[in-house]
Parts: sequence; C-alpha cells; structure tokens
Amino acid sequence: AWERILAGATLVQGYTGFIYGGPFWARSIHKGIAKRVRAAGFSSIAQAVGAENPR
Repeated sequence: AWERILAGATLVQGYTGFIYGGPFWARSIHKGIAKRVRAAGFSSIAQAVGAENPR
C-alpha cells in the first residue's frame, strides 16, 4: 500500500486483506502506514500521497 500511496493512490483495495487478515486488518494497515509516514518525514498521509510523482 505504501508504494501506491507515494505514487498517488488515495484508496487501496482491502477486501482480500479482510478475508485473510480478519477484522483487525485495518488496524494493522493503519499502524504500518502511520509508521512509514513518520519515518519518511511527513506530518500527514496527505503529504505522502503522490510524493514520488511531483506535479
């Protein structure tokens, strides 16, 4: 998901994650993305969206 966010995605498909990861998959994704946002030096996910494709 992180690579797609950097490429400009604002929505990622979660059905498969829910089926295989159960009801807590969203919490896991949230924690992972939040960690990457901080590690990359962004103050919000909005800053990360499309960061690899400047306009």
